Amino acid sequence: MTHLVFIGAPGAGKGTVAKQLPEYLQLSTGDMLRAEVGSGSELGNEIKACIDNGHFVSDEMMFSILKSNLPKDADLIFDGYPRNTAQIKFFEELVPNNEDVKVIFFNVDLDLLTDRIVNRSTCGKCGEIQHTKTNPAVDDKCNKCGGEITVRKDDNVDALVA
Repeated sequence: MTHLVFIGAPGAGKGTVAKQLPEYLQLSTGDMLRAEVGSGSELGNEIKACIDNGHFVSDEMMFSILKSNLPKDADLIFDGYPRNTAQIKFFEELVPNNEDVKVIFFNVDLDLLTDRIVNRSTCGKCGEIQHTKTNPAVDDKCNKCGGEITVRKDDNVDALVA
């Protein structure tokens, strides 16, 4: 197995690049967290409280979600995980020593990141990302599938510099 770890700020393009590598299964920790919140579970409510207060979820919560969503026998892209030393220790538990891991850092200029974040919207149906300047939604509908367009709570400058 070969795994890629994509590290970079929100808006750096990790998810966009991951979608261009169909031979890998993308594990987006942000998507997993949003799905858990959407489930209405006790853990989802704890995560929602953290996010609503502008905090990262605990390393233990993130590990639990990742472990429960980790497929076996697949080449994976870890999108935004691990973020810190404690998460690296958890990551080492998830990925056996005999599997190949490559870390890719997305280094993007802060002004470009800011533009991407504050002008980003996402389709709730297909996940398509749209930009209010370069690919604006028409009537708040996705240009790809017609789904409802939303703006994530963490798509702001404060989340970018946290």
